[in-house]
Amino acid sequence: MNTEKILDQHFILFYKGNFEESPASDLCSIVAKHMDQKFPKGFVKKFVYVLLELVQNIERYSLRTEESNDHTLIYSDGNFFHVITENFIANDRIDKLKDRLHAINSRQSDELNKLYLESLNSEDFTEKGAGLGLIDIARKSENSLGFNFETINDKFSLYTLHVQIPVREKLNTTEVLSVYELNSFFKDKFKLIESAFYYSGDFSNKFLISLLAMFKSSKRNEKLALSSVFHHIVIELIQNVQRHGNKTEGKVPGWFSIEWLKGQTKITTCNAIPEEKIGPLERKMKMINASSDADLKALQLKVLQEEDSVGGVGLVDSSLLIRPNKMSYFIEKSPKFSYCLTLEAIINNE
Repeated sequence: MNTEKILDQHFILFYKGNFEESPASDLCSIVAKHMDQKFPKGFVKKFVYVLLELVQNIERYSLRTEESNDHTLIYSDGNFFHVITENFIANDRIDKLKDRLHAINSRQSDELNKLYLESLNSEDFTEKGAGLGLIDIARKSENSLGFNFETINDKFSLYTLHVQIPVREKLNTTEVLSVYELNSFFKDKFKLIESAFYYSGDFSNKFLISLLAMFKSSKRNEKLALSSVFHHIVIELIQNVQRHGNKTEGKVPGWFSIEWLKGQTKITTCNAIPEEKIGPLERKMKMINASSDADLKALQLKVLQEEDSVGGVGLVDSSLLIRPNKMSYFIEKSPKFSYCLTLEAIINNE
């Protein structure tokens, strides 16, 4: 899947990691901040409720193993908001869960409402609240629940759940991608990564605040997530997208990702950029990467005095903070977006 296809989408969020760290409310906050300016409050409230139920379902019931790749994908194609969750589940729980899902999908809207009320007092169907939550998700999504169980071994299977909520205030998009194709793409992209976050949407300050709040709570056990170096680089790279990205239809097409590696953390941004900024940017990046620490500190002072500097002092600051690593960049020509710029910063955790 190429960069242009990804940048042309309205919203994508993928999170893979330890859901015991309770990222549910943080993910919901990020999604809500993106939706607030585009959709009625009632729709935002309904979608966030469904998302919270789905992510908490992973938090509470996933069978965690060394092979586990629990994740959530949220995707808006302009017609629907999709959520896919995947987690391992014990094989001895599958038959009962399948019966619940088939029972829910076989009922019409009014029947679901009746079933929901009946289930409030049913100990059997509301074991751990799972049955009741699934009924409510189906009621609010107004669609059948998509699900699949893939056997991993004799003890557990991979449980995939797909929910889609129709968007009445439809948004135009050049190409609608299959949510399952996207899910496979991100699973493969982060296959060897224990924990990863990927976002493509509105790069507003509200998003940035929600993102940093998520790292403080969900990644509180990782020292780097709370460090000033990590936060500084995240802020600078996202603000670089805000300041220098090429706007299309009122937004900057781009994406942001973090990969928590063993001993390192990789932060990446990609955004559309106008052609006139390519030359100055390449010269600045080559100069930064060829400079010593002393030269970079001198360059900081020089850049601060420039009124219109491509990349600004932020790239110089970030390059100093990740030393001895160097910031890498990649420029790709795009028929729709002129050019796309990818920046990558790797921080050593120790």
